[in-house]
Amino acid sequence: MHGRRILAVGCGLLLVCFARAGEAQTADEAYLDRVRVAWEAREQRVRSFVVEWVEQRTIPKGMDGRDPAGRPLPPKDTTFPIKHRMSCEGRRVRLTRSGVEFDISHMKYGQKDFIRVFDGHERRELFKSEFNVQHPGGFLNRRKFFDDGTYLAMQPPLLLYRPLAGELGAIRLVDWRLTPDRRSASGVPCRVIQRERKDHATDEVWIEDGGEFRVFRRQLSVKNAVFEDLSLNYAAEHEGEPVCVSWVHAIRQSGKVIRTNAVPQPRAEINVSIPDSDFAYEFPAGVVVNHEGEARYSVARADGSLRPVTRGEMAAGISLETLMMTDPPPEARALEGGGRGGWLLVLLVAAFVAASAVWRYRHRSRGEHTH
Repeated sequence: MHGRRILAVGCGLLLVCFARAGEAQTADEAYLDRVRVAWEAREQRVRSFVVEWVEQRTIPKGMDGRDPAGRPLPPKDTTFPIKHRMSCEGRRVRLTRSGVEFDISHMKYGQKDFIRVFDGHERRELFKSEFNVQHPGGFLNRRKFFDDGTYLAMQPPLLLYRPLAGELGAIRLVDWRLTPDRRSASGVPCRVIQRERKDHATDEVWIEDGGEFRVFRRQLSVKNAVFEDLSLNYAAEHEGEPVCVSWVHAIRQSGKVIRTNAVPQPRAEINVSIPDSDFAYEFPAGVVVNHEGEARYSVARADGSLRPVTRGEMAAGISLETLMMTDPPPEARALEGGGRGGWLLVLLVAAFVAASAVWRYRHRSRGEHTH
């Protein structure tokens, strides 16, 4: 009898614990719903925006290694100004960047220009420097504008005006959880949301506790060691919307700051007319394009089309001029990501994988029944 009472009490306590956990979970979900509603309303109010800024990138002495003569790069703590411009309408974005940066392949500092355009479905980008004027690198990606937690120094306009745009590198709120932690940024009380990335890094965002739920900080860490830290500062509202007046992005290694990107006075315009041409981009003729995630390359022609290149052609060292002027072999057309041959290859691979899985299942089942 005594044992039954203990069991009953234990079950009752478990039910209470589960009920409270459910209440806490519901409260957290309700809070994140409030955040989502506020962010959605801001995205609807700000239909488009253009933000221009100059990033002051500071690199400590010797952080980029040494030149062939053994001298530290840079020779002293050095700050490089890098110009940026971001335009956005809906989920379409264009970003340009221009300034002096380090080129590791030449172990020198030189002018670099970068453009990235996302039309809502496909991302195209081009890297060009004074060291590769003849052969700039092109990239094409059919997924996102920014991959998860990358390019934090360029994210503040998106975190402010497109906070829910996961495909733009901002915050896909469904992947995040509200933590019990509370912080303060610039005297503003903040709550912390968090998620674990695929590379096992922890992504943490401090959001204003109420009101507009502005993002004040974003940190990336591994085992509680922060390796990227982005802080945003705000001023009074302009045209009824929050205004980000500065941000600082720091990269750390072994607890030491190895680079600082400071943006003192960005210039922003909202609900402006942006031409569709801002969100369309054709690679210059002769650019070799890496189709990220598709394991294939192509070369841009003068008419803007992309001519697929096979591994055999790459191994043979055929010149870009010849590739641009000739038609690709049949095997190149068959492997195009958007072509019928590409889909046929995907279907054949999928059918093979499915058949193999069925065979393994049946073989394992027969073995279990045999034993």
